[in-house]
Amino acid sequence: MTLVPEVALIPKIGVPLRWLETELPKYGLIYRLTQGIPEEILRLAVPRLVGDIGLAREWLDCCRECHKLCGPKKLAGASLPGFRAINCRETPLIVENRPWSASYVALSYIWGKTSGDRPKTILDAAEVIKQLGEQYLWVDRLCVDQSNLQEKQFLISKMDAIYEGAEFTIVAAAGDASTGLPGVTIKSQKLQPLVELKKCVRTTSAAPVNVPATPNPDPYIKLLGITRAEYESR
Repeated sequence: MTLVPEVALIPKIGVPLRWLETELPKYGLIYRLTQGIPEEILRLAVPRLVGDIGLAREWLDCCRECHKLCGPKKLAGASLPGFRAINCRETPLIVENRPWSASYVALSYIWGKTSGDRPKTILDAAEVIKQLGEQYLWVDRLCVDQSNLQEKQFLISKMDAIYEGAEFTIVAAAGDASTGLPGVTIKSQKLQPLVELKKCVRTTSAAPVNVPATPNPDPYIKLLGITRAEYESR
């Protein structure tokens, strides 16, 4: 189901799927969760419940296969003096010199007042990229030599290039370096509201008067991704 505003150009019986992705979030919406449709696998805006890291892996595969503009913005063989990354497959984590042209993931977070070299948010980010099949993580706190002022100033001036050159960036939107990433080693801080509506079973003893036995097909059934049987029974 979709709750839509009164917009003259939008038919009251349905909306094109692309409108769900581009315009509807401006107004708010209620999604009708459906079973997976094979041809929709590569679309990112398919309403569903997100339960594990597997879906994130599918999104990454989709980006790498279909979204060429999403790739790292750096030339093959490009170099960046002083570049390092954390090897997340080592225990404990090890910071290694790496060619900037090689693959890595970046972390965006707030430092906060935490002490120590391995705050919880960094450890959780390392766990996430391991689960996503990646190996190297760039975090300014560990990958920039904080005691080398000249190198530090140089790498800070290249921060835009470092983030653009990453495979993707994990954004820690909750708390600071000591908070961790909700849902990794700690439970999510707050569940998003979800209301499930029960099925409505129609019962009729006789056919309605003056109503055709077979209604004309709704042209938006296909666009909304539901079957004719679902349309007629709910």
